[in-house]
Formats: sequence, C-alpha cells, structure tokens
Amino acid sequence: MSRSRPAASRRRVLGRAAAERELVVPAHFGGAGAAEVRREGDGFALAQWAAYAAE
Repeated sequence: MSRSRPAASRRRVLGRAAAERELVVPAHFGGAGAAEVRREGDGFALAQWAAYAAE
C-alpha cells in the first residue's frame, strides 16, 4: 500500500466530519469520547471534545 492512500483516507474522513459537523472518535488522540473537527488552513484541528459522562 502506498503511503498516500492512508493519508488520503484520513483527509476524506476528516473533511466530511468538518463539513457535516460530525463527531469523530479518534483512537490515538488524548481525550475521552468524541471530538468535533474543523478545517484550519489546509488541514484540520479539533474544535472541542463533546461532553462525555461515564456511567
């Protein structure tokens, strides 16, 4: 698999999440639960973590 395929996949998923205001549940980021993604320049940034209460 070329190195560009995983990067393209991440950009596609994050682009959709930013455009549709969807929450993502990142496995390798600090924080707990889901995060809102926004566009920032040519890339993406986490806008904020969604409220999460463990029961």
